[in-house]
Amino acid sequence: MEENHKDKGKRYKVMAGIDQVFSDSITSKKIFGNDGFQFFLFQKRWKNIVGDMLAKESYIKSWKDDTLVIAVTNSVFLQHLFMMKGDLLKRLSEDEFGKRFKDIRFIAGPRQKKEKAYSTLDPVNHKIEEEQKMYSQDLTEGEEKWIENWVEGHVGNDKLKQPFQNLMTEVLKIRKGEAAAGYKPCAWCGALFDQKDKNQKLCPNCQRIFDRNIKHRAVLLLKKYPHYTFQQVRSIIGCGYSEYEEARDILIHRYKENIFQKHSGAEEKRKLLALLIHKPINEISEQEAENILQHTIAVNPDNTPFRTDKGELLFRPAGHGALIENLNDIDADIIFVKNIDNVTTDARRGDTVKYKKALAGVLLMLQAQAFDYLQALEVGGADLNPIVDFIERRLCVKLPENYDSAMLKRILDRPMRVCGMVRNEGEPGGGPFWTVGRDGIESLQIAEPSQIAPGERDVMRTATYFNPVDIVCGVRNSRGVKFDLTQYTDPATGFISSKSSFGRELRAQELPGLWNGAMSDWNTVFVEVPVTTFSPVKVVTDLLRPEHQPE
Repeated sequence: MEENHKDKGKRYKVMAGIDQVFSDSITSKKIFGNDGFQFFLFQKRWKNIVGDMLAKESYIKSWKDDTLVIAVTNSVFLQHLFMMKGDLLKRLSEDEFGKRFKDIRFIAGPRQKKEKAYSTLDPVNHKIEEEQKMYSQDLTEGEEKWIENWVEGHVGNDKLKQPFQNLMTEVLKIRKGEAAAGYKPCAWCGALFDQKDKNQKLCPNCQRIFDRNIKHRAVLLLKKYPHYTFQQVRSIIGCGYSEYEEARDILIHRYKENIFQKHSGAEEKRKLLALLIHKPINEISEQEAENILQHTIAVNPDNTPFRTDKGELLFRPAGHGALIENLNDIDADIIFVKNIDNVTTDARRGDTVKYKKALAGVLLMLQAQAFDYLQALEVGGADLNPIVDFIERRLCVKLPENYDSAMLKRILDRPMRVCGMVRNEGEPGGGPFWTVGRDGIESLQIAEPSQIAPGERDVMRTATYFNPVDIVCGVRNSRGVKFDLTQYTDPATGFISSKSSFGRELRAQELPGLWNGAMSDWNTVFVEVPVTTFSPVKVVTDLLRPEHQPE
């Protein structure tokens, strides 16, 4: 309550609302201000971070230090979320509680149980009354005498005899009540429990311990024999299918992450392949593992494994993003990249050759300037203004206000590409856009329709320019050393595509595209080239276009 005064000077009391009183109290701060309660609210906001579909298949499990642990219900969504890690961390940074997390760990887990909230206290009170009635059992004279004799014979301290006797009396009443209600003894610990299923032999606590041990044994067995099927594992340790699948998912995700982080050797790649196709590891060569793991398993629209008419799993190429490895193996100063479906006849290739040379000339000019500025930064004492102007105006990178010489060196010392762009005439594909990278820096990138939210694809359809995949790449640094191109990719830009095979729909995960996610951390410059350099073939009838006909 607060004091206030009317105009006439009469004093009266102003009543504060209960919410205001409570919000200002010390109790409120202790309850609602602690990390536990804030984490509870944060868990409820998971759907806002990842969307309805992914929230159905994942949830926030726990956190430790600056690492957030996310449980995912199946391996397909687990891999999908792993590829989105960079984007998720960006979204978390916008959340008041989520901004504390710098890393995300994904684990396989069961579907989250949703408890139905009580609308009134009646069910609660009814349950309490039932329990009170069940546990209010009368003891026989013999039972009371047995308790008294036991206490007298085992408790030497006279002050403790009565408390012990009271405790044993209440425990025996509870046990008699549970027995009368039909509770059965646990086959492991002997405690009485409410047997929901006639086949249930263990109490919930012992069952959890048993399941955890079974899953652990399944993991150890599959580590040693990764090709074992469910029937083989069950015959050895007696596990259920859910424990087998969970153990298998744990190992698959573990091997995949190690391979992705380049922490694995050839042995782990062979084990991963053995887990996927149930082939003994001693029958899998290192080369076979390398070749097949460039592909991903296809799934049906309901995320179950896609099988051919012969019952075999279908593996598909992981998209043209896998070609970054090929690009990395080419020993050259400059590499020209062009789509195979954008090749015209010899009679019409004049403009193509001319503008390829022009794009290469732009690249060499920009590279030379970038190398000069790098040398100046390494020597020290350089004027930063012209360097900043070059980065922002020529390389099209929007620097933050708090940039320093180290950031300028990092931006200049990375692969560079010059991309030819044609006027958009409605062809299917991507185009040039401004994007915000994982480091928060804006730069030019090539974006594909799969990277654009469905509600925003009108922006792409109305875009002025189109990406014909006409790229010139500079892949050496200022000292002439080849860049490791795999270090300049954005794994979070991988995606799941919808395809078809054998006349049936399927979904397949693809690596970040070669000219978008796989080159996301390159310096990118766009140059307009005439449409005469562009001769697409997306369908067979495109071969009837004039640019594909002889003169």
